[in-house]
Amino acid sequence: MTADRERSPVAALLGWLLIAVGGLIATTAGACSVFALAAALSGGDTFIDSLGTALPIILPVGGIPLAIGVGLVVLGRRMSARPKITTPD
Repeated sequence: MTADRERSPVAALLGWLLIAVGGLIATTAGACSVFALAAALSGGDTFIDSLGTALPIILPVGGIPLAIGVGLVVLGRRMSARPKITTPD
């Protein structure tokens, strides 16, 4: 019985694709959220008023895609990782 396990090349490729797509989604959603927050805070209102009106709009629009992108990266890392080698005692 061999203790050496290989990962499937298809699973590794799919994992790397998920990492790439998730990274792009997270990066663009995060950057868009930062720019929208900076634009909202640069207005003439006080900081608390601007933040109170901007966050309920920015978090659902930018936060949900950001969470999906991070989730895809985590899933892709798990898929592309090498399997754990267990040896019988």
